[in-house]
Amino acid sequence: MKKLISITLAIMMVFSTMVVVMADETEKDVTSKFSDKLKQRIAEATDTEEIYVDTWFTDLGSIRTYNVIDKKIVDDILGEGQYRYSYYCFGLPNADLYLTKDQIYKLASSDEITSMSSYLLSDLVYGDRTESSKKKTPYDIFYNYMKKVGYKNPSSNADYGIINLGKVGNNTIFYGSAQGPDPDTSSETMELDDYTFEYYTMYPDALGLFVVKNNTVKPLRYCYDEDNISIAKVISLLNKVDSKNVIHFTAYKDGKKVYDPTSARFLSSKYSVKSGANVAVKLINGTVKSYKVSNNKVAKVNNKGVVTGLNKGNTTVTATLTNGKKLTTKISVTTAPKLSKANVNIKKGNSTVVRVQGKVPSIAIKCTGNKKNVIVFVAKAKETNEIFIVGKKKGTANLKVKVNGVRTLKLKVNVK
Repeated sequence: MKKLISITLAIMMVFSTMVVVMADETEKDVTSKFSDKLKQRIAEATDTEEIYVDTWFTDLGSIRTYNVIDKKIVDDILGEGQYRYSYYCFGLPNADLYLTKDQIYKLASSDEITSMSSYLLSDLVYGDRTESSKKKTPYDIFYNYMKKVGYKNPSSNADYGIINLGKVGNNTIFYGSAQGPDPDTSSETMELDDYTFEYYTMYPDALGLFVVKNNTVKPLRYCYDEDNISIAKVISLLNKVDSKNVIHFTAYKDGKKVYDPTSARFLSSKYSVKSGANVAVKLINGTVKSYKVSNNKVAKVNNKGVVTGLNKGNTTVTATLTNGKKLTTKISVTTAPKLSKANVNIKKGNSTVVRVQGKVPSIAIKCTGNKKNVIVFVAKAKETNEIFIVGKKKGTANLKVKVNGVRTLKLKVNVK
């Protein structure tokens, strides 16, 4: 019995000195590390577009093997084989990395990258060093085209710019204008397929919509038919981007407005998130008074529109605007909380740890049930996801673990 008490006290002392800090990466302010060029590049990139980074897979501050250490760090953070790179060596090992903006955020959020790989971090900060790139991205091609016609990087409140709308088939669709519309001109109309665009003339193209394919840039209005580009899909892409008051046209079909850059809307009609993780539902062109979820056993939402997954299922977020208008978007929580092991076998006097996966850091674990054969200890810190169990005497303990305040998991402990 004295041995048992000693073990329990030791565990409690370890917990009393433990400080657990868990923060969702989406809440870290890593953009302060980025150059203005990369901030603009990320703002204009789609979620799946790859941004070029030219770097060394090395840590020149030590004598570690050049092509192992930094790549291992990147693999640990992003997952081996989950990002694209081409490797070559001219005296020092180099790699052309092609990373999505989410992958750049993850790397820039890593203390390991910051402290051990300043060379990789500096390349992340600048990004798209296209002058040395062997393969130019659609953005590079379009940006260089726009520069040739007089485009200059706009200030934050400029009424012109470049927006990567996304892909339709093998075509990448861009909106771009080298200058704002002439305020003295009146609007015009243009027919594309079954759609009517009411617009203010842009430069270098009247409508400002372009297609990039096979290293070429063509105005959409001249090639959508021959390249079999669905205007409906282009409209869908337009409704998923924040125009930042840059786009100067409205689209109609059968007399009904199908795109208006000034209308309040969610940037996506559906968002996915894992249990215990966060996703921000972004709304533009409107001031939100409050957010609400239809099923608070699946997810919760705060007053900033950050949705936290609680349990697997579907729900809806409703944003009520200050003008009384209500907008909705769907939320799919794709995973449920679970235990690292549901059945535990331990010897009398020994201890083990069961971890809870998919737990929200701000909601404490609750553990109930028949505990006469075991000692169960959960740290008071809400952030912890660990349950410490000590075998007190031979027998079975059937425990109930409540996670995120909504899901109860069964945990069976056999003390031998």
